[in-house]
Amino acid sequence: MVASSWVGTSSDNVLMVDGIAITSPYRAVAIGDAQTLAGAMAIPGGFSDSVRRVDGTVDVSEGEELTIDALHEPTEPDYARPVPSEES
Repeated sequence: MVASSWVGTSSDNVLMVDGIAITSPYRAVAIGDAQTLAGAMAIPGGFSDSVRRVDGTVDVSEGEELTIDALHEPTEPDYARPVPSEES
C-alpha cells in the first residue's frame, strides 16, 4: 500500500485494495509515527472499518524493526500536471 492506495469492499463483501481482491490474513505494515499511523487506521470508513466489515477483527501493534521487500511502481496520473518552476 502507498499513499494513493484505496481500501474498500466489493458488492459481495470481499476486501479490495486498489481494485484487487485480497484474502485473510490481512497485514498492513507502515513506516512513521506510531500514534499518527494508529489514528489513520481508525479513520471512519478507512482500512480498519473495511476489514471489520469483512472479517470482524483488527489489531494494530507497534514494532521496532521493519523490512521492506517490495516496491511500488507509480502510475502516471490521469489529470495531474507538473507545476512549472518559478525559474521557467
